[in-house]
Amino acid sequence: MSVVNSLYFAPLFLSGSMGMVGGAFAQENPSAEVPPKVQELLQILQDKDVRDWLVAIDVSPSPEATATNVGVETIFSDRIGAIREHLVLLVQAIPRIPEELSASMARVRDASAGFGFAWLLLFAAVLIIAGVVAQYLVRARFRSTDPSEAPASHTVQTRLRRIGRSVAREAGATGAFALASIGPFLLVAWPDLPRAIVMTLLTASLTFMVVRGLAIVLLAPTSVPGASMPPALRVVPVSDRLANHFFLYLVMATGWLAFGSAFVRAVRLAEIDGNVALFLAYALGLGLALIGILMVWLRPVGVSTLSADTFIEGRKSHFSTWFLTLHICLLWVLWVAGATPLFWLIAFAGALPIAILVAQRAVYSLFLTDAEESASRVPGKMAVIVETAIRTLLIAGAIVLLARAWNVRLGDLAGSDDPLLALMRSLLIVLVILLVIDVIWRVTRSIIDESIERARIDDLPGSPLSIRRAKLRTLLPIVRNVTMIFLATLAVLMSLATVGVEIAPLVASAGVVGVAIGFGAQTVVKDVISGMFYLLDDAFRVGEYIVSGNFRGTVESFSLRSVRLRHHRGPVYTIPFGVLGAVQNLSRDYVVDKMLLTVTYDTDIEKARRLLKKVGQQLAEDPELSKSIIETLKMQAVGDFEDYGIQIKLKMTTKPGEQYIVRKKAYPLIKKIFDENGIEFAYPTIKVIGGDAADGAAAHEVLKAGTA
Repeated sequence: MSVVNSLYFAPLFLSGSMGMVGGAFAQENPSAEVPPKVQELLQILQDKDVRDWLVAIDVSPSPEATATNVGVETIFSDRIGAIREHLVLLVQAIPRIPEELSASMARVRDASAGFGFAWLLLFAAVLIIAGVVAQYLVRARFRSTDPSEAPASHTVQTRLRRIGRSVAREAGATGAFALASIGPFLLVAWPDLPRAIVMTLLTASLTFMVVRGLAIVLLAPTSVPGASMPPALRVVPVSDRLANHFFLYLVMATGWLAFGSAFVRAVRLAEIDGNVALFLAYALGLGLALIGILMVWLRPVGVSTLSADTFIEGRKSHFSTWFLTLHICLLWVLWVAGATPLFWLIAFAGALPIAILVAQRAVYSLFLTDAEESASRVPGKMAVIVETAIRTLLIAGAIVLLARAWNVRLGDLAGSDDPLLALMRSLLIVLVILLVIDVIWRVTRSIIDESIERARIDDLPGSPLSIRRAKLRTLLPIVRNVTMIFLATLAVLMSLATVGVEIAPLVASAGVVGVAIGFGAQTVVKDVISGMFYLLDDAFRVGEYIVSGNFRGTVESFSLRSVRLRHHRGPVYTIPFGVLGAVQNLSRDYVVDKMLLTVTYDTDIEKARRLLKKVGQQLAEDPELSKSIIETLKMQAVGDFEDYGIQIKLKMTTKPGEQYIVRKKAYPLIKKIFDENGIEFAYPTIKVIGGDAADGAAAHEVLKAGTA
């Protein structure tokens, strides 16, 4: 599990600790010697009038004194009682809804010089329609000159520029809506109550337009006519079906939330009963929950990838569907019950990981160039930095909002001596440490991964640059693993030191444990040390073909204690460095390939040498083979005199691994040129010497008769 995955649960743990702050009271032992003033007090208390007065007064303990003896059961029962009382008040408010709404409408009518709430809604609707018309005209003006409908470019700079142009268009259209709707309203003098109600409705409509414009930029839905973002520039990497689906339900939920909140605020401004207003808010919240449930259950089947062009069809997960449904229902129940801290805790527990995941994929898709998309999916440094910054802001925002929900001021944590507040302060510092370490690790890993991807390009095999890239492909994965272990160890030690744990004994104990492990795991230590020396000696690199004992294959990867070889027939060997032994590297510098030919005894050797030299020239002039040949094919010497022919030794020098290709081309050329010049290849034959032809024919007849 990476560091970032552990950060998802850090705000939950911190927020759960915020409600646990309490005080402790110390007691002092009484002195054994009674002071003189105390003796005088005791004499006064013995007076009858003083005792009668003390009996008459109320000596019940104060709330502060009894608060120290409150147990967990009492707190829990009090909370359950408060929730029950809250629900009872809501139920009692249901019959009074028509009466309270009528009274609120009457107050609005009285404050508006006879104009009722319906007239205010109508006036607000006229202003909103004027804003929509102005917004449409601005979008039409931008669309007439906007080249966004052209095929999308896959360079980061062009993509960001065109997205910025679309953002400017949506911002201009939203600004036109605000000027055309809110501007005329501000020019007219209104009474306080109607002015506040209409302004609330206009603010809700402006919020709706802002969220809608942002959704158009992020999702680029194809279902919106005249949208400023073509699908090729979609920021969130989803398919067209998912983009249209999420855009529809996001706009529906935003409209329901904005105008529902405006309605509740309007009736509150009209001095409606508080419990009635709460019941109306909870009823509207139920509609918002229903929209969320429909979005979950009716979403298209599929899983989005980093690219908006690819969409993997799959089966909808019933577990995730039911989990999200129960999550939404639980949030509504907690909200209605008045459990606000727990409501925000569970809300952020579900929303924060999703927001971080969407932000990560959006940033990676945004900064993915055309070359990277066709070659690999490794994000660049800028993408990692931007994604890390967004993720840090999301986590910090979640902590701040949860602190406000739990009524904890983060500024009070710095100077407080309370043990629990000090613990929370330490946990916040630990979270900052983990965030910083995670940023360092992600940027470092991105740099190493980019270097590895660049090192995979091998345009000039055998050149110094190619050799250097091969070394990088070999060493950088090990550097990445060592860096991860170092940063993880550093994060653990710094976190323990922050919460007050003495790390010096831990470091000393780790040294002793390391020695003990070294004795008990000598084979592992041997493997690690042997691997270090293999790398220092540059014995082999990733991509080279090596032979070691009974193992042979192409080096695929390394770990701290083993090397992985891929045999040319497919099997993969994982060999510890300690048992690797002597290594034969068949991929360094050059390969001398030797071949043997056997010709008959009547062959002219000099003629055969000239023909083989001609074959070598043809191979050297071949444009496909010339890059692989260092020294072309030639006759080296005459070998042994066999029973049936003379051996001729051939030799050529090629680049490693290319000798098989050259040899496959050389054999047909040798066969062809030898046939054209009357040189025959020798092969084992049996020559029978007997009598004349008549004797042979007679013998043949005898054999034929015996067979019959």
